[in-house]
Amino acid sequence: MNETLATSMTPAFLVTTLSVTVALLATIVLFIKEYTRLRRLRREFHDFEENWKQEMQKTQKAMQRVVASYQISDPDQRIKILESAVAIDPRVYNGYNALGYAHLDKGDTAGAVDAFKEAIHQHPEQIEGYCDLARAYLKQGQESLARKYLARAEGIDASAVRQGLQGDDFLEHLLDK
Repeated sequence: MNETLATSMTPAFLVTTLSVTVALLATIVLFIKEYTRLRRLRREFHDFEENWKQEMQKTQKAMQRVVASYQISDPDQRIKILESAVAIDPRVYNGYNALGYAHLDKGDTAGAVDAFKEAIHQHPEQIEGYCDLARAYLKQGQESLARKYLARAEGIDASAVRQGLQGDDFLEHLLDK
């Protein structure tokens, strides 16, 4: 029996056994690393999902306030609810635009200009903020600034600007024909 054990302990056998052991250990180490990485990714995904849910809830809450403001006739009350909407989510769709129009209805063109500028800051790819700011500037008698912002809106989507201002006697005449 000792002879069998001695013959099985040849250098080739020992090298093979060592190689298999090292490969097995390397596989275990790789498995542990991958398992750890997958757990981290799962935790990061869970955190992302929770943050996304919270952001969606904030956006919905802000949007409900913007929509509710459309039913309020008193400009001061509209301004109050719209300011609370943009405080919850500054990127809420139409939040600053509606706030600007509430200021215009109150006769506060400076407040409207500030709100429309913020609408442009929050959504520079949307033409509405530029057109609304042009309207506020024209109400202030600043035709050159009104033209400037209409031109910027046209630079984003000229056909949408022209279509949106069709029949708008206040702004349409500023468009280059």
